This record gives sequence, C-alpha cells and structure tokens, in this order.
Amino acid sequence: MKFIYRFFLFMLILVCLGCNVKRKLESNFRQDLLISEIWQKGNTLEFISYFPDGNVESRGEVGRDRKKRGAWRYYYEDGRVKAEGQYQDNYRMGIWHYHHNNRSYTVDWTVFLERPFKMNIPRDWKLVKDSVENMPLLLVSANGTNLNVYKHRNVSENLDSFALRMLSETHDAGLVRINSKEAFDIRGQKGVRVAYDIYANSVAFVAIQYYFSFSKDIYVLSMFSRKETYPDVELMMNEMAYSFFLF
Repeated sequence: MKFIYRFFLFMLILVCLGCNVKRKLESNFRQDLLISEIWQKGNTLEFISYFPDGNVESRGEVGRDRKKRGAWRYYYEDGRVKAEGQYQDNYRMGIWHYHHNNRSYTVDWTVFLERPFKMNIPRDWKLVKDSVENMPLLLVSANGTNLNVYKHRNVSENLDSFALRMLSETHDAGLVRINSKEAFDIRGQKGVRVAYDIYANSVAFVAIQYYFSFSKDIYVLSMFSRKETYPDVELMMNEMAYSFFLF
C-alpha cells in the first residue's frame, strides 16, 4: 500500500514539474534574423517578437489559433516599456498604458463591429453614423482628432490610381503636401498607405489614409489631427489602423 502511495505521489510530482517546464514550439526567421518565437509552459503559449538587434519587441499570450489574448507588453529598442494591456480575441480591450514621446497616458479600448469590418476604437470617442452612402462611419475624439471610414462601391481603378485621384480631389479643398506613399500589409490585407499634410483655413493638419480593396469595393480609412497635437495621438492612430479588419 505504501509503495502504491509513493508511486502515485512520484507521478504527481513529475506531472507538476512537467507543467512548469518551458519549451520552444516555434521559431521564425527573416533573412537569418530571429523575428519571433512561441514558447509553451503548461497550457499557456507565449509569443515573443524581437528587434533586429535581438532585444525583445513584444511578448504576451496567444491561443492555439495564434490570436493574441491576455496580458501583453511592447518595448522600445532600448528596453523601455512602450505599451501594456490586455487582448481579447486579437483586439485590445480595456485600459492600456502608454509611454510615448516623453509622456505617459492611458486609452480605454473597445471593439467596433459593423460588417464587413471590425476595429479597435477608444471607448470615449463619439460615434456618428452618417446617412451619406459613401461615409458609413465617422468617429470623432474630444481633442479634435477624427477617423473616417469611407466605402466606394464598384471601383474599376487599382488602389494606386484611386489613391492619387482622391488626393487630387483633396488638393482642391486645401493645400496638400504628400510626405509618404507606400504599400502595407495589415492582418494579411494588402493596400496603400498615404501620409500627407493638408492646410485648410490657415490650419495645418496631418492626414494618414489606408486604402483597402475588398471584392469590387475600396475602403478608405482616413485619420486627421492638428499638426501640433499629432505627436500625442500618433501611436493611437497607428493602433486603430492596424486593428482594422475586413471580413
């Protein structure tokens, strides 16, 4: 009887030790540089991404489907914390803490869902639904930064020519200086990103637009901020854009 008891106690200890063992499940490289790993400890999977110099860029929990969940933390290359908070089903949820441009602040994130798109937005932003067909969603923050999602139906142009035409029309409303135009890949969705300055009524704004093609339609995610306040909202605007998903 004592032998059986000791045997089961020994097996229980082995199981508990196994739960605390951390093992590597996956390593991903780009041009021989390690960019990310996935580690398993018990039933928990931890994703870690790296900067080119090997320092940790981000780390947090993922599910078996590799979607982000639970606690996450992002870093600058020098090791300082950039942002930290909770994910739920691959989207930021609740209070996130940020340290950006020598200031610290919080954003209370929620998820906006209206087919065919889903994205993160700050919970305290005012939501206005417009009856105009080409502007189904308008989000406006208290500090004047705003976000628009436009849907343009049955567009025959490619994204590049469409973006240039839209910029030309914007130029008629105010002086535009294009700062950058580049391809992007957000959650497997490829498109065109344009950043420009626009001057209207002697006021300078920073504008960033993301052009997505979906079926025969083109979606344009546009974000505007006064130039003097842009450094304070730059990170938040990028995070909204990179949460945008068409389905």
